[in-house]
Amino acid sequence: MSRQFSNIFILDTNVIINFPDILQYVKTTDICVIPETVIIELGKKRYYCEDNSPMAIAIDQATRLLEKNNPNIIIAPFTDPEDHLALNAIRGEAADSAETVINDDLILSVALRLKHLNPLFVTNDRELLSKA
Repeated sequence: MSRQFSNIFILDTNVIINFPDILQYVKTTDICVIPETVIIELGKKRYYCEDNSPMAIAIDQATRLLEKNNPNIIIAPFTDPEDHLALNAIRGEAADSAETVINDDLILSVALRLKHLNPLFVTNDRELLSKA
């Protein structure tokens, strides 16, 4: 990311489900980062919901927008286990390497890796927000 961008957004799963058209409003001056964990969560949620349900329709819409390959939308790959341990340390929790890494932690680890760029974390998940 050598270019300067106005904003760097990190989107959570629930934002994409509740506002799937958010992906079409990514400006050329912005970067939208979607953690790979979010993509997997969307796939699982889509698999288990009825085809005509509001959630299925929203996920399908988001998927179509993601398939357009907007260069300003980046899928962030899974992170190093060290990121999870760093999150635990920041929150004052024991750093147990055997602890199950939950999706929220994987999503937050992307924000942690990008913190030097001052990203805007977009979620309406109160539990996740409290961890951030």
